[in-house]
Amino acid sequence: MKWMKRTMHKGPLVREIRLSRGMTQKDFASLLGVPQPFLSEIERQKKPVPDLLMARLKYKFSIPDVVLAAETSPYRVGDLNFRTNKTSVAVQEAVRVTFSWMEQAVRDLLGPTPFADLSLDGFEDRAHPLPWEVIEDAARTARRTLRIAENGPVTNVTRALERVGVPVVSLANPLVDFSAVDGVSSPYSGDRPVIATTEKETGDRVRFTRAHELGHIVLHQHLRPGVERIREDEANLFAGAFLFPAEDAFRELSPGLTPAGYAQVKARYGVSISALVRRARELGIIDQKRYRSLMIQISSRGWRSHEPVRVPVEKILLVPSIDLGLDQPIPTSDRKGEEGLGSEVIDLFSRAE
Repeated sequence: MKWMKRTMHKGPLVREIRLSRGMTQKDFASLLGVPQPFLSEIERQKKPVPDLLMARLKYKFSIPDVVLAAETSPYRVGDLNFRTNKTSVAVQEAVRVTFSWMEQAVRDLLGPTPFADLSLDGFEDRAHPLPWEVIEDAARTARRTLRIAENGPVTNVTRALERVGVPVVSLANPLVDFSAVDGVSSPYSGDRPVIATTEKETGDRVRFTRAHELGHIVLHQHLRPGVERIREDEANLFAGAFLFPAEDAFRELSPGLTPAGYAQVKARYGVSISALVRRARELGIIDQKRYRSLMIQISSRGWRSHEPVRVPVEKILLVPSIDLGLDQPIPTSDRKGEEGLGSEVIDLFSRAE
């Protein structure tokens, strides 16, 4: 019988489609019209996937071919670099799957076109962040590779990456709240690195996030420190050094510079006032007392949420969009378009061997 046909090795894909939507097994099984235990066995590859189930899955969730052809994600939740303490496990799983699909789709799209190897080797695992001088040197090396002058503003972070074959994509999933996630990037060397960032309204934040993800690529692809805090601190230090080199900082900043003065520097470098103040503290231009005073002034002016000086969000040109079919499922009551998929679905699957 037609419904007895099976699609082997699709259990992991079924699971990833569910996780990409932030859904529980119970809710996913209900939408597909199958018992939860049956879905569980499919996801654990205890049972093959009936062709009928794949057809219903593709129809109900509008799954595009790019997803159906995707390999199972090579990543576990902890493999990707983003602050997991701010996100639930469901969101972490959705980010993992969404980014994996995007990464595969972009690599397939760009094929054998050349790309720059930005990752640096030679670092050891560590219990503390690398010294700022080491990170400063790594940022200078990255600027040279991206054909950016060693000093001065970075005119367009996104375009600099795209010019050397490193794509930036929008990390978008309308079915799961990614607001606590700023960006993700390819964690391992050996293939084209991909940077994905969520949509934000402030261009300075987007620039910093993309530079931060570049920091992960440069510093952590060959050897990834086991402590998340170290990875995040190093990537933040790298972003500051990449966007606002030490030589520029020592020339532009001073212990007595006012918040209005920092706003003028922001206008030239496209770096937020808060990030510039942190950079001044990291380089020893201001002490902790002055840092605290400036941050209080920034807060009292309402600049924590709305800084002066608008920095436009850099547009993505190399791969402006990817359709992963992340749309709301078609309601179970809507049978239009399901001709040939069968009506006694629950009974059908409960009988399947």
